[in-house]
Amino acid sequence: MAVKNFLDKFKQKEAPKDIESAGKYIDLGEMTFADAPENITNAKLAVRVAEVQKFEDLGDLSVHVYNGNIMILDITPVLDDELALRRIVAELKQVAKDINGDLAGIDKHLLMLTPTGVKIDRHVLKATVL
Repeated sequence: MAVKNFLDKFKQKEAPKDIESAGKYIDLGEMTFADAPENITNAKLAVRVAEVQKFEDLGDLSVHVYNGNIMILDITPVLDDELALRRIVAELKQVAKDINGDLAGIDKHLLMLTPTGVKIDRHVLKATVL
C-alpha cells in the first residue's frame, strides 16, 4: 500500500496544456525541408559519418578526408580488439598529420577526423547565464 501511494505521487493527473494543443509528438525522421539538398556532391564541405569495422576500412574512409570532408567515425565494432583499435587510431593520426588536419575523440566510441586547415577545439563551451 505504501508503494502504491508513493507511485501515485509521480502520476500526472492531466497533460500540460502545451502538449494537449500539439496533439502529437513530432517525428524528426519524417520531416522534410524544401531547401534541403538531395545529395551532398555540390557541397564544398560535408560531414560524413562512418562505422569502422576493421583496419582495412580506413583506406576507403580516408579518401573522404583527403577530398576535404569531415569524418565522424564510430569505432564501436573494434572497441573490444585492443590491437585493432591501436592500429586504427595510429593510422588516423598519421592521416591527420599528412594532410594537416586533426583527430579527436568525441565520445568513448566516436572519433572526428578533419581535413586540411580544420582544427578541433578541445575546450568544451558552456552556455553563460544572462
